[in-house]
Amino acid sequence: MRKYIFLIFGLVIGNGCINSQTTMHAPCLKCSYNYTSIKDSLNNSRKEDLMFLIIGTRESAFYSYYTFQTDSIKQEPDYEQKWKQAFLAAYQKDGVNASNFYFRRSTSYIYKNFLSGKVTIYDDINNSLYFYEDSLDSQKWKICEDAKIVLDYECVKATAYYHGRLWIVWFTYDIPVSNGPWKLGGLPGLIMEAYDADSQHHFVINAIQTIKTYEAYDRSKCGKFKKTTRKKFLKAKRKYEENSAHLIQSQTGINLDLDKTNNKLHRNYLETDYQ
Repeated sequence: MRKYIFLIFGLVIGNGCINSQTTMHAPCLKCSYNYTSIKDSLNNSRKEDLMFLIIGTRESAFYSYYTFQTDSIKQEPDYEQKWKQAFLAAYQKDGVNASNFYFRRSTSYIYKNFLSGKVTIYDDINNSLYFYEDSLDSQKWKICEDAKIVLDYECVKATAYYHGRLWIVWFTYDIPVSNGPWKLGGLPGLIMEAYDADSQHHFVINAIQTIKTYEAYDRSKCGKFKKTTRKKFLKAKRKYEENSAHLIQSQTGINLDLDKTNNKLHRNYLETDYQ
């Protein structure tokens, strides 16, 4: 008998931009994926995230649970004070490797519209809000004969080049939903695991739950977003993040000894074809 593992999260429900609900005529899916990636391509430092994929009959949403949680807490009036206290305590304990405080992980909110054939990505750079569009299911998959079990489902291997990387995915015909983590999709079944050929990014599903209604964070309602292009946004985000440590130091007043450490990070984004 196939095992079903249901993951229940204590979600923080805030104002209208935090939670939106649309009733569908068919059951929807709530999936969660463990996401690991190499943050710095030179020293192989890794980071982890927990991602939601919520699939309705006309649309889907994919985003980080931790980022959603942090954005929810930001609605509280004393957020900045709480953040500074948590950051200082974490820094005093773990130094520059501190992670046990409120902070956003993967910042992109990815919405797929099955009717329009568009993917809309909402993101931000230093509190400036942007969105851009991409094509839905534009990967050209090659389905292979290899098979393996993921979360008790029999899965089939497929490969495709997409935005600068060779992706290897494992999907299951047992869940005939053409979707998957991040921007990946377009196969005759749900993608259960996905990673690039260099093993720098890895998504693996850990739970699937059937839900009666489509409930997802609606990032578009959280402010006024300026339209841009994918490549322009990724170039600007990289430039900002390469100097983010100096910004944190100026905002918190904490001396991070940036001159004594190699603060230069060789950013390792999911997409490499934007430069």
